[in-house]
Amino acid sequence: DAALQEMASTPFWAATTAEYGVGPLTVLPPIHLSEAPPAKLTDLTIEQTLAAKLSGASPAWGEADTSTVYLFVLPEGTIIDAGGNCCESYDGFHSDAKVGNKRVAYGVTCTCPGFDGPKVSDLQQVTVVVSHELVEAVTDPFNNPAFAQTDDDHAIWSVQRKRHDL
Repeated sequence: DAALQEMASTPFWAATTAEYGVGPLTVLPPIHLSEAPPAKLTDLTIEQTLAAKLSGASPAWGEADTSTVYLFVLPEGTIIDAGGNCCESYDGFHSDAKVGNKRVAYGVTCTCPGFDGPKVSDLQQVTVVVSHELVEAVTDPFNNPAFAQTDDDHAIWSVQRKRHDL
C-alpha cells in the first residue's frame, strides 16, 4: 500500500507514463480480502471475481470503472495458471475483463520469493512487479493486438538472436 502511495507522489509515474498521455496516478483506498484465494486461480477466476464485485444492484467494490486498474496482489503460495504458472513462467501479468457493457483493466502480482534472483528481496520483487504491471495496464489496458507483432519495416526487432556456444 505504501509503495503505491509513493509511486503517486514521486516523479516515477510521470517519467514512465507521460509519453503515452497518462495523467497522474490516483490510488484509491485498498481493499484487502479476508477470504483465502482458491487453491488454483486462472485468469477466468479473476475475471469472474471482477464481474461479481463490480456489478449488480449493489456492487461490493462500486460500479466498474474503465479508468481504474484493478490490482490483485496474491499471497505467496497462490497458484495461478494464466498461460503458464505464476512464479514459474512469470511473476505478474495484466489483462482486461468485460463487466456488463464495460471493459476494465486489471493487473496481477504474484509473490514469488527468489524469482528475480538472490539479491532481490521479497518486498523488492513485489514492488517491481506492481509498478511494471500498473504501467503496462495504463499504457495498453486492453492488450491491443496492434502491438502483438511488428510491421514489415521493423520485423528485425522480432528476430531472436540465437546463441551458439563453441
